[in-house]
Amino acid sequence: MIPSISVVLATRRRAHLLAPLVAAVLGDPATEEFVVVVDGPDDASMGTLAALAVRHPRLTAFDVPHMGQQRALDAAIARVGSEVVLTLDDDVLPDPGLVSGHARRHQDDEDLVVVGAMPVVIGSQDRASVGTRLYAEEYESRCRSWASGRADVLENLWGGNFSLRRRHAVAVGLHSGRYDHHYHADQDFGFRLAEAGLRGVFDPSLRAVHLHHRSNTSFLRDARRQGAAWRTLCQTHPGRAGAEHELAARRLGSPLRATVALAAATPAATPIAHSLLLGGTALRSVGVPGADVNAARLARRIMQRRGAGHS
Repeated sequence: MIPSISVVLATRRRAHLLAPLVAAVLGDPATEEFVVVVDGPDDASMGTLAALAVRHPRLTAFDVPHMGQQRALDAAIARVGSEVVLTLDDDVLPDPGLVSGHARRHQDDEDLVVVGAMPVVIGSQDRASVGTRLYAEEYESRCRSWASGRADVLENLWGGNFSLRRRHAVAVGLHSGRYDHHYHADQDFGFRLAEAGLRGVFDPSLRAVHLHHRSNTSFLRDARRQGAAWRTLCQTHPGRAGAEHELAARRLGSPLRATVALAAATPAATPIAHSLLLGGTALRSVGVPGADVNAARLARRIMQRRGAGHS
């Protein structure tokens, strides 16, 4: 028998994305309820959701004091009565049948974590930021590694479109008392799900579009936060985390690794990283293919090292 399924989502200051998302989720008849928690304060999102709830009785919205995405999702899951919960990010727009498809995958196995695809659709290479293009490229690489079996889904969990039995979500908890960063929180959750005996599967047919966008400033700020989070993740899960970061560092080669280390250690790390982004964009504009993406990788690595304490 196909289990009942509810969708949960935590949102913050993205009211403009909510109407199409609510329509897509509740357009699937399998959705028993859609529980949205506003990680406040955010009057605009609450107002938008209140208006939408008038037309959509299966929509429940409430707000909480700002506590971070994982804690907010735990609060939403606590209000759900279905057997399965599907968690979505607020910038992910489901294709038709996504919720139904997730429910079917849990029909014969109660210990699955089902991860769907959420590709970034880039209409114009010239309009998309370099951060978005780099994210899209690396996400597609991750999907290929999942599909081929080169990467374990739970050891490399990428949140935004995944489902599991509600009882497992409650027992494990999306938020960990040992790990309290926004970045890499999905990987921390994946490690803990694996420790609890669950198995991850990737189903590319369960598709949603990721409406990803990052400005250069946001891209570098996020990279610094990623570095700080990576350091904590390695301390929280010794021997399990950090391998991808070390591989990325080795790919740079010795001269570039030394350059990154020097740049990360200087107070001018952020201006250096910004200059790299601008230089890469300029080179691409005069016909050097891939110059902006390569420069973005280098700039990101500098900021990640800066955030990790220059390690």
